[in-house]
Amino acid sequence: MEMRSMYRALIVTAADADVVALLHPCPDDEPRFPPQLASTFPKEVIGIVTKIDLAREGDGNIERAVNILELAGVSRIFKISALRDAGIDELVAYLSNGEARIDCKRNDDALGGEAGCAMNC
Repeated sequence: MEMRSMYRALIVTAADADVVALLHPCPDDEPRFPPQLASTFPKEVIGIVTKIDLAREGDGNIERAVNILELAGVSRIFKISALRDAGIDELVAYLSNGEARIDCKRNDDALGGEAGCAMNC
């Protein structure tokens, strides 16, 4: 994370989460997370490599992003592209199938009952 002063706030906020997700954009070479950041949270921590549509064959960007997330200590990594709708279904299935425990009713209540579950479950 770029703002280490926000670590405490992040840890406190994560206490109410079922799953913590660390996102790393594919084209970014710079690690955004310290090694083993995931061990800070008493929750499951997954990694999400975003913007995989920007990777070129053989450039190593996806592998580099995966390595950065592995060093952060995530338990599972998803590779997604919102632009091409790649990997989204796998992530949504993981979060909504009970593999990761998401309480959509609680999310609805927290959002004032208007927005619903972000995963449409």
